[in-house]
Amino acid sequence: KSGRLISSKRIRMGQYNGTTLRKSRNVTRDLPRKSYKLLCWVLTSPKDLTEITVHIRNTWGKHCDVTLYMSSVTNASFPTIGLGVPEGKRKLAVKSRAAWMYVFKYFLNKADYFLKADSDTFVVIHNLRVFLENHDPAQPEFFGHILYQNGNKNKLFMSGGSGIVVSKEALRRLVQIGMQTIKPDCFPSGWSKSVEIKIGLIHVSRLYSFISFIRFSTTNRLNILHHPLNRLNKNEV
Repeated sequence: KSGRLISSKRIRMGQYNGTTLRKSRNVTRDLPRKSYKLLCWVLTSPKDLTEITVHIRNTWGKHCDVTLYMSSVTNASFPTIGLGVPEGKRKLAVKSRAAWMYVFKYFLNKADYFLKADSDTFVVIHNLRVFLENHDPAQPEFFGHILYQNGNKNKLFMSGGSGIVVSKEALRRLVQIGMQTIKPDCFPSGWSKSVEIKIGLIHVSRLYSFISFIRFSTTNRLNILHHPLNRLNKNEV
């Protein structure tokens, strides 16, 4: 149990969690804080860049230490990283795998935590950084909104739409064990977005040392941090 209390002034956007953050009576003062580097990568496509993904680039994407936009083709002006995977729902699993492997190959030692988001995901980066202060990137953990495969509580995975946060050690295991060693269980070609990273983590979690890092992301007051909610469009308001 953490002894560190977070002032409500440090988390100003509790409404995005669907909860009301209460004020802490005692606020930790003048204690050294962990400053972890956060890499954010966004799964996008050429058609989404100017209508959707641009808003991430102009808002919360600026607050990550490293921000990458993963697409099927390279766009030097945006910029995006071209993964060479064709567009389409049945290719999203392969595209996600390629993105994770790219991040592992080129950025493993440039960040402590790695956030995967969709082009319609909204993240309050400040809240996420505060949450991660009490964790250790050397531990194999990932955080998100837990769902169960067909209601089976022994087969849990994270909702992709609300974002997935992976520690450095978890990323290493995900790629080296889940993608490079276990074949072809993780990410078989042709699977749709509904199984993308989730199925890979389910299969790898058969190794007990790997499943031990699954976490339901809440604050010490049980305020849920990840929400798999659809965004509203102007016709729904």
